[in-house]
Amino acid sequence: MARRFGWGHIEVMSDTTYYHPQDPNEVVAGLTEGGLSVHWESFAAGSMRVLKTKAASLVAQKRRQVLLLGNENFARRIVCACLVAGISPGMTWITSGPKRRGWLQEDDAGITAIDARCSGAALSGYMQGTLNIRATGVAAPELEDAPLHCLEGHTPRSFLDAVDQRLASMNSSAQQEAYGTLDRYDGIAGLAADGMCVFAYAFRALQDLGYAAQDMQSMSETVYQQTTTFIRDRLSFMGVSGNVTFSGNDKPGDLGLWQYLGTSNLEVGIQHANGTTSLELHGGPSDRAWRPHPPQPPGAQIPVEAIAAAVLGGMVVVACIA
Repeated sequence: MARRFGWGHIEVMSDTTYYHPQDPNEVVAGLTEGGLSVHWESFAAGSMRVLKTKAASLVAQKRRQVLLLGNENFARRIVCACLVAGISPGMTWITSGPKRRGWLQEDDAGITAIDARCSGAALSGYMQGTLNIRATGVAAPELEDAPLHCLEGHTPRSFLDAVDQRLASMNSSAQQEAYGTLDRYDGIAGLAADGMCVFAYAFRALQDLGYAAQDMQSMSETVYQQTTTFIRDRLSFMGVSGNVTFSGNDKPGDLGLWQYLGTSNLEVGIQHANGTTSLELHGGPSDRAWRPHPPQPPGAQIPVEAIAAAVLGGMVVVACIA
């Protein structure tokens, strides 16, 4: 994708308070091996002062491609800091990991309390073209109506519909006022259900070997080895996320690419577990929301002292990778 759109440099920002499914060091190494110049910084999500300092440095360096490794709150705070700093719209924002449906449009009281300009409407407009990379967590289209082996009576499609219906029934006015709207995290519901089924099948396999429930709770080395051997070598069933099997400690799955344009969040690319990649879904990723950094007014200069203050005053962990 970097070659497709001519990216030469990417800023990586990670949240020190967030568990990353993939080590940020590995992400940075992969980007570097792909030929990109990378600058990585790690922040505490709650420090708006530091984030505003970082936003000032993005202005000074005219950076327009940013990868955010953190949860929704971290992403909103980074983007809010950039909006308040006056960075012009049209940056390429890339987020990773599951996000709730509608997370871009909703107001975050903790952020609007800091700066009222950072409403959900303002941030969603500012983040047009945002890319999100995450596990698809769903069955392939040809398997959406296949009967589930563990959750009998359901298909992948009907199970996820049932989850959505249940969440909708829980969205009372009191719930929304106290905690916000309950929305499904795309890519997680199916995997969570399949994970429950993995343990159910393992439990039954141990029962078939003559173990009682008390034996399974003993956490003995023998029980552990029997359990992991079953999951790694024998487990196979039709789950909400598709066919569930393991390769060693890993469950192979597809990685998807979504893009937010207008009010829609469309899947525009996919990398299958077998390594094949397509960037043509729904027309593929688009750069129509991207804009270059505005040209500097004639004669205008940014003092070196201001840049130094922005960098030294940040109190952040910095790793520069050429």
